[in-house]
Amino acid sequence: MKWSGLKGRSFIKLSFLLLLYFIVIILFLFERSQNKERESLLGKFRELNQSAEEYRILMASGTNIKDIKDKASEGLLQVVNGVVDSLGLRDKVKSMKMTGNRELKEILEETGSIEFNKLNMNEFVNLLYGLENHPAGISIKGIKIKKDFENPQRLNIDISIAIYRKGGN
Repeated sequence: MKWSGLKGRSFIKLSFLLLLYFIVIILFLFERSQNKERESLLGKFRELNQSAEEYRILMASGTNIKDIKDKASEGLLQVVNGVVDSLGLRDKVKSMKMTGNRELKEILEETGSIEFNKLNMNEFVNLLYGLENHPAGISIKGIKIKKDFENPQRLNIDISIAIYRKGGN
């Protein structure tokens, strides 16, 4: 009787170990499939997040994709030079520089920065009006205004701007 009792216990232990082994394998396969699904969802999330960021940038700039000119236009610095020359502010420009180009789906965004020294309020308002109402669709991204140290009635201004064109080249 001892022999048959020992045999029964071994069978139960072996059955329990096999059941445990199959459960571990099933859980391992389930975890792998969940990891693949998680990676797939993370990839989709990153893509959606990038598209949302591009959309946010376009909406913040006030640019409508339909309003962007189909024809290739002048570069940002040429457009800004035209505005500055038309307002007679050439001697008050401290610096003009391109800060970069960025491809947003089918749109090319050119960004730049312009620094002006010793503008009076009327010149500043005319400059903003000229930039915002230019046919090329200049978008003002940011403005830093400081009073001039020598003459507090004058302003030192740093303007970050962007222009949008059809990409795909």
